[in-house]
Amino acid sequence: QIETILTNMESIILLSDENGVMLRVIVGSTELLAEQNRRYKLEAGSVWTEKTVGTCAHGLSLILGTPMQICGPEHYCEKYEEITCSSAPIYDAYKMLAGTLSIVTPSYQQQNSHTLALALNMASAIQSEFQYQLHNELNNELLRVTYDISDEALITLNKNGAIIKANAVARELFSYLDHDLTGIPINEILGNLPVIQSTLETG
Repeated sequence: QIETILTNMESIILLSDENGVMLRVIVGSTELLAEQNRRYKLEAGSVWTEKTVGTCAHGLSLILGTPMQICGPEHYCEKYEEITCSSAPIYDAYKMLAGTLSIVTPSYQQQNSHTLALALNMASAIQSEFQYQLHNELNNELLRVTYDISDEALITLNKNGAIIKANAVARELFSYLDHDLTGIPINEILGNLPVIQSTLETG
């Protein structure tokens, strides 16, 4: 999403892990950016931290756990004295620091608070994805445990009425069948039941 937003802007987008290792480096389309990035040697796998390059926005975000914007001469390394970097920390679903998202512009005179806000919003979107995935994992685990410990036969159907999951009790109940329950239409086992048909049709 951010790559699409910044297609026509002079910027470099950086995604790092919690150790400052660059996971993705997306360089804008201008030759100026490409030339600058050859000078900075920013590429996937490179390590930018306080120890390796001195003070920089995403390095401070990793240390302090807060959004940061560093402009021009505020960088420790003179090589970066022309650029501005806006960085936001990314936290995983367990509130542990997972990395940073940063937007670099080629001139510190282009610095503005909107760039930092954009980095912060995109980092927040990634955090929301972490939460969503964890929620799904917990729900799936809860369903699995429920299936495993239930004393009753439990069967899950897809929207077409075919069995996609059955617990051990259900498999034992229908053990006279000569193959696995998965994929069998429920009406082949139980006949046509209006309550099931209605639920499949209406959701």
